[in-house]
Amino acid sequence: MRKNPNSRLVSRVAQKRHLASRIALHFAMGAALGMMLGLCLLYFDVANITDLIESGLDPGSTRSVLGAVLAMQFGIGAALTGFVLELEKA
Repeated sequence: MRKNPNSRLVSRVAQKRHLASRIALHFAMGAALGMMLGLCLLYFDVANITDLIESGLDPGSTRSVLGAVLAMQFGIGAALTGFVLELEKA
């Protein structure tokens, strides 16, 4: 009995969806860690970052941009690492 070629296609689509959800999960974990790092940098005033931000024109937006940039950097790094790990696992 011959196998249906559509079943092979359906399983590949399901694998791609699973991979995309796993990579999104890695991105979210990395973004959360990046945001935590930003909060810790501001809270513990490492290298007088808080004083530098407060002396600027708009400290609120500077804090927001710092948090967003750190979250994006860590998120992208975690997503790329997760992609490599998921490919090795498969």
